[in-house]
Amino acid sequence: MVPEFRERVDTFCNDNCGSFGAPEGDAGEGYKLEWTDLFHQYTAIVESHIEAALVAAVPNFDMEWFMGE
Repeated sequence: MVPEFRERVDTFCNDNCGSFGAPEGDAGEGYKLEWTDLFHQYTAIVESHIEAALVAAVPNFDMEWFMGE
């Protein structure tokens, strides 16, 4: 794993680990709405890393074309 990416993920996890725990209620039913926002933030970190790696590795790489947009 690229050190800069690992550091970014570690920072995200450390900054947000307090947001995670047992969901509201007993028996783990349901999820906090806040988790959806955190998931989207984490996904953006991962996707930007993947796109940067593809741009660096593939000449003229175009993510919009790749995604069929």
